[in-house]
Amino acid sequence: MGGTPSPDYTFFSENEVCMETPLLDKSLDFSINVVKFYEAFSKSGKNLTIANQLLRSATSVGANINESIYAISKADFISKLHISLKN
Repeated sequence: MGGTPSPDYTFFSENEVCMETPLLDKSLDFSINVVKFYEAFSKSGKNLTIANQLLRSATSVGANINESIYAISKADFISKLHISLKN
């Protein structure tokens, strides 16, 4: 009655969120590699338009995967992972 209903199930407990997962690890490694590339490329003095977009897209993948951990339903979880897939 009133308020926000609590979800019927939880995807991850607090302890599981702290555990490393292959998907999060790979997205973090990917983001780090792109940031290093961006830093090196930006020193070249060339047009950074595409490099800026690459940086935003690469780092948003991990952010969306991380956000999916806190999804409130199975559909929300899947939706957030699909957003990561599109990046």
